[in-house]
Amino acid sequence: MGQVISAAFPTIIEAVKGCLGLNESVEDLQTQVNQLTNQLGDLHTKLTNLEQGGKRKRKQEVISWIEQATKLINDFPTVKDRAIHGPSWDVWEKYLSINRVKKMSEAVKDAKNDLRNIGELTVVDVDESTIPSLFVSELSGKTSNVYLEKLYRWLEDDNISSIGVYGMGGVGKTTLMRHVHNQILQKMSGVKVYWVTVSQDFSIEKLQDDIARTAGLQFHDENEELRATILHQHLVGKKTVLILDDVWKFIDLEKLGDPHRIEGCKFIITSRSSEVCRQIGCQNCLKVDVFNEEEAWNLFKQILLIYDHIVVSNAIEEHAKSLAKKCGGLPLALKTVAASMRGVNDDHIWRNAVKNFQTASQLETLENNVFQRLEFSYNRLNDQGLKECFLYCCLYPEDGQIKKDEIIIKFIAEELCEDIDEGHSILKKLVDVFLLEEGEECVTMHDLMREMALKISKFLVKFELVEIPEEKHWTAELERVSLNSNTLKEIPNDFSPICHKLSTLNLRNLYWKTGIKEIPESFLLYMSQLRVLDLSDNYQLKCLPNSISNLENLCGLFLKGCRRISCLPAMKKMEKLGVLNIEYCDRIRELPQDMECLVSLQYLHMMGTSTDLEIPKGVISKLRNLKCIQLNNCGRLQSEDLNCLPHLQEFWCCYDKLHDFNSLVKNLEQLKCYYICVTSLHFHRQSLPLGSNVKKVYFRRINFTLVLIPANITSLHIEDCDGLNGCIADYFQSIMSNLRELEVDQCREVEWILNSKQIIENVSNTGATPFKSLEVLDIYDLPKLISVCKGEDVILPDNCTFSSLKHLEIFGCDSIKKLLPYALLQNLKNLEKLDVRYCSQLEVVIGGVGGDGEEEGSSNTPIYLPKLKQLLLACLPELKSICNGREMICPSIEEINIWRCTNVKRMPSFLPINETTEQPYISSSFRKIKLFEDEKEWWESLELHNPNAKHILQSHIKWY
Repeated sequence: MGQVISAAFPTIIEAVKGCLGLNESVEDLQTQVNQLTNQLGDLHTKLTNLEQGGKRKRKQEVISWIEQATKLINDFPTVKDRAIHGPSWDVWEKYLSINRVKKMSEAVKDAKNDLRNIGELTVVDVDESTIPSLFVSELSGKTSNVYLEKLYRWLEDDNISSIGVYGMGGVGKTTLMRHVHNQILQKMSGVKVYWVTVSQDFSIEKLQDDIARTAGLQFHDENEELRATILHQHLVGKKTVLILDDVWKFIDLEKLGDPHRIEGCKFIITSRSSEVCRQIGCQNCLKVDVFNEEEAWNLFKQILLIYDHIVVSNAIEEHAKSLAKKCGGLPLALKTVAASMRGVNDDHIWRNAVKNFQTASQLETLENNVFQRLEFSYNRLNDQGLKECFLYCCLYPEDGQIKKDEIIIKFIAEELCEDIDEGHSILKKLVDVFLLEEGEECVTMHDLMREMALKISKFLVKFELVEIPEEKHWTAELERVSLNSNTLKEIPNDFSPICHKLSTLNLRNLYWKTGIKEIPESFLLYMSQLRVLDLSDNYQLKCLPNSISNLENLCGLFLKGCRRISCLPAMKKMEKLGVLNIEYCDRIRELPQDMECLVSLQYLHMMGTSTDLEIPKGVISKLRNLKCIQLNNCGRLQSEDLNCLPHLQEFWCCYDKLHDFNSLVKNLEQLKCYYICVTSLHFHRQSLPLGSNVKKVYFRRINFTLVLIPANITSLHIEDCDGLNGCIADYFQSIMSNLRELEVDQCREVEWILNSKQIIENVSNTGATPFKSLEVLDIYDLPKLISVCKGEDVILPDNCTFSSLKHLEIFGCDSIKKLLPYALLQNLKNLEKLDVRYCSQLEVVIGGVGGDGEEEGSSNTPIYLPKLKQLLLACLPELKSICNGREMICPSIEEINIWRCTNVKRMPSFLPINETTEQPYISSSFRKIKLFEDEKEWWESLELHNPNAKHILQSHIKWY
């Protein structure tokens, strides 16, 4: 007992001392916050003036600073209230208040200093050169290529300023226009192309926003007329093509900046209606028709045999041709029907499919023709769960991207799948049969597919609502309801729909700082079978109805972004709840004790909640079915809590004390995925896919001599840390073989990244190859960095260090003179991107300097980087040579950017060499070489290793 008192006594004394000066500390913090508020207001005024007209946009660094400053200002009243009005008798609470005030004072001072460091460079010119090519499948059929050539000819004609492309849904208008978009990027030098999807429920304000976002502009509080003026000003004097896809009705082009009346600007729409094209005033119109019989059969056969799952006998071929014919030449139907029959080798099944597929002539309308063909593919799904998952996708907005993570969690909550992996498998199956279209992190649903799904489902789906649908629409048979909106503000107090079969209720808000203000108690009374309730992003919602606590069948509760909710509902009856998402509900200060009753909970998402969030002791450890925890800043969650969670696979958290993190290292080594931030500063969440295999730790402003690192880590980010001296690799012997991503930022004593001699020793002694799996290496602001590699004269074995490296980025390292030694070259066969900027002393990118390594021109052997796609060298005033006079051959090169490197007098051509003529040539993948206009004189005097290369590159220069 005496020992406990002795240990606590210094803390008590410190608390008492601090209490005496607490009021003064709060007053000082108030002054600091007031100054920060003024700085924020001044910055907003400055940004508004600089961004006027849309020619400039704020830097990402500035956006992050505004978010950080705003949060500090918003958090201050709570910190002040707890410090001043907390119980005077509670010494421990006073001690905590002193720490909060101290931490916030430091954070506010850091924010003010950060703004000074940003200086005057708060905005950058809008860079439209980064418009990406659109992902698109190959064009099918000769007719499609004829359409493409015709549209391109019209675009080249200065007398044609507006084009309409029309045809029935699913005929391939969007696919055709995606090819047009990509051809413009590849063939029309200096032309900007903007793609915007419109959809049925568009509004002018949203359309203006979408065009501005695509063009790199930012609106603030401007009205429609001022927005139109800004768009007009942005388009004037430029060669621009604006593509509006999926237009359903007349659009007043004046409100879009009158693009068709601006010299050099082209305007294209796609629509199902020729009348819409006429009303909008398109000069030339192109009808996209269905495929002829030969084209239809070729596409059907291509999709059917894509994986060689079927041997086409004469009998099956006849059935397949019959089925293809019944698709009426519609590409979307041909793809989905053919995909649904993949792998079917039984003649009887084919005969039955043909028999059950009605001919178009038996149906009454064109719409029914299309839906019937698409529904055939839906009916061919051999699993009811797959069908349910497909229908679930129509709850999302038309033409909107559906985030895979988001919908898979909904599938899990609805018990349509077991876990993340199965969810991805389901989406893959739906994509494979063309019922969904795939992006990188999203899927989309063709609007025809969505219409068909809504037609056969028992769903109520509405968008852009002003008031809740009338009670007559809430039928007893309803299964799911989705009312996404930014204009729906309230639900009537006496509104109580009787929907005993309803399993999903989605009242998610689409825009920030709007949404439903109140949900009456009566609203949920007769929804006893509700499994999923999504109220996300209803910023105005202050409290939840108590009736939520009686939803005993609820499996998923989504409250993300409900920032004014301060408490959660009682949870004793929610034993079936499997998913709870309260991300960015930052006014919740304490989790309820009865959360321990959530015995089925698997996914707990709490990123962005208050840093002061209290978790009652023992609550987390009782949630034994947890698979995924995402927390914000919670040092109270310790190793013993995780030891009680046998099913845990994924863990995200931020710790402000290093010893709390170190105690968890053994636990992390057992997990499939984790992302841990160790820093005393405010943590900004990085987006990582759910269920991924990423194992990442981010250290910021800590002493690295005391750090433990999990042996299974794959991604490591170190920023502004003390205790790292000399060679980085010396600190990571145990993890270097597994690491795939390494970022080192602002570590002032680091001189090298790896040590060649040490690598040779490791390979000889243990067989382990350091950094062999490394794919991404980012190095920023290391003032003492001498070179990437220490001991650069040591030749490394093949397929050794850096043999997996794809991305190398180095910024702001002012001591480095030579970047990569020749000894590393043979292991850079997978390098795809090399980006070097702001290294004021760099003289050579590859090779030695002065007496080190080979002298310039001493070897005629070309440097070969077979997979290099992007080369960017910028602001390197002392750069004299890229690779010591050698030629560099990059057969995969797509883009070269060289800015502010005018000391270079001779450089490689980078282009692939024709084996027959032994001359360089431009590959089909090469897009451009980007140079600054004020450096034309330098370019003209520059020698290239192969003189013919300069002439070839000339036509691909984009001047900025």
